[in-house]
Amino acid sequence: MLDAVASRYGCLPSELLVNGDTLDIEVYLTISNITDREDKIRKRENITDNYDQEYLKELYENVKHK
Repeated sequence: MLDAVASRYGCLPSELLVNGDTLDIEVYLTISNITDREDKIRKRENITDNYDQEYLKELYENVKHK
């Protein structure tokens, strides 16, 4: 993960360790997910296979009752 984030930002992994934080990782993961989704849409592949339906239902039920 460290190498992938550093490559994305064009810096050395050691620089990322010194100057980076968890926001950098969150941004990288978000961009990566968006890019993967756009690629699947372009290839007309299933874009809903990333999520387990039972897990999503459980999350929904937990939020619904709060």
